[in-house]
Parts: sequence; C-alpha cells; structure tokens
Amino acid sequence: MYKTIIISDLHLGNPFSNWKILQKFLQENQCENLFLNGDIIDEIYLNRNNKELSEEELKFFKWMINLKDTKVIYTIGNHENFDKNEKIIEKIWDKYNVKVYGDYMYYPNVPEFHSSYYISHGHNTIFKNKITDSPYMLKKINKVIRFFGKLKKIHYGLLLKKGKINVQEGVEFNILSKFSKNIFKIGLKVISRYKSKLKKHNKYYNCNVICGHSHTPEIKRIRNFLYLNSGDWLESNTLLTQELNGHWILNYLK
Repeated sequence: MYKTIIISDLHLGNPFSNWKILQKFLQENQCENLFLNGDIIDEIYLNRNNKELSEEELKFFKWMINLKDTKVIYTIGNHENFDKNEKIIEKIWDKYNVKVYGDYMYYPNVPEFHSSYYISHGHNTIFKNKITDSPYMLKKINKVIRFFGKLKKIHYGLLLKKGKINVQEGVEFNILSKFSKNIFKIGLKVISRYKSKLKKHNKYYNCNVICGHSHTPEIKRIRNFLYLNSGDWLESNTLLTQELNGHWILNYLK
C-alpha cells in the first residue's frame, strides 16, 4: 500500500507506449492518491494520424481513473488537447469524462514529512521556453529527424537507432538513438533554465516540485527542497511512489 503514486508521459494511443507494464503494476499495488501528471493520452499522435484510443486502451484508461478507494488527480500536459495558455482549474474533459487540472498543490499530511508539493506536467511552468512553445520550430525539428530517417545515411547508433527504421508522423523522436535523445533532454533543461524556475516556484509556494514532460526520471535535492520527475512510459517506464511514512522512491519497471 502506497500513500501516493505519480505517473506522467504514458502517451496512450502512441504505438511505443508501454502502458501494459503500468497496468500490471497498478493491479498489484494500491495507493491512496494517484497523480496522472500529463501526457497520459497522446492526442497529438492520435490527431495527426486520424486515430482514436483502441478499445483495450480506453478500457484501461477508464479503469485507471476510477480506481477503487483511490483519489485520482489528472493534471494535463502538452500532448492533451487543451489550450496551453489556458488556466485550468477543475475542468471536465468531456471527451473522456474526467476532471483535469493545470497544476495541483499536494499536502501529504504525513507526520514525519511536514511538506507540500507543487505538481504540474512542466510544459507551462518549469520547462517552458520559446523553442518548444513554437509549433513552427517543432515542425522543423520533426522534419529534420524524418529526413535523416528516410535518408538512412547517418545510421551508426549515434543520431538514429540501429536496425530497421519506421518513420511515422507524430513519433519522430522514437527513431532517435539513446545518445540523440539524451542530447534533446539536456537541451530542454538548458533552454528552459529549469533550475532557476524551480527555485522561483519553491520560493513562491514554499514547497517541493514534481514534474514530468522531460522524460528524465529523477529525485534531486536543490538547496532546501526536492525536485522530482516521474519520467515516461516510452523509454524508461518509471513512476514515483511515496510510502506511507512520506519517503519517495523512483521505480523502474520492466
């Protein structure tokens, strides 16, 4: 039994999502609170390819948001179909009949840890920047990746994955090698100046900060507060769990 489980970047609908691994974990582990911290449904991929969630994926999603004896909080990400500049407070997402938030303040009420946590996906807060906020720039980046994928000349496990490459619209990032993906992830942190934003949020809210979005799972102490990131379900298959005593663990699943 956990106090809290935090998941982000599941990307349901995306063919690379490892949601079945998560399903098994949730079936075997109960929690008081479940945070679905953005990019749970990959509407960007679904819309670009004129698709909907499969019956199996939709059944899992409905089961997950209605877990028995669990408070489920859904904070939206950049892949969900919402105006990224809209301030969302307890809004019903009619398409999936679920209440969503733009961000959330979590108070564990654990005697050993008198702490509070600011939770957001991060695309509109910690990792906000002019480059990834620009649809034009993102399209250009995807075009370059697709070009190299089709050209297949740079294919040494550095820029692109080794082996057969299936270049699909909406999943360009997945044909990159691990090295290339890490460069993108580091670049996102650098251009976002994420540490300075973390410090500002900590000072303003007097709390710890939990994000997703960067696909980089970590638990890090910065000065006098914690920064936690739950990772993703396309590569790392990670989630955050908080034990009943308030202690956090970063879980890697297979």
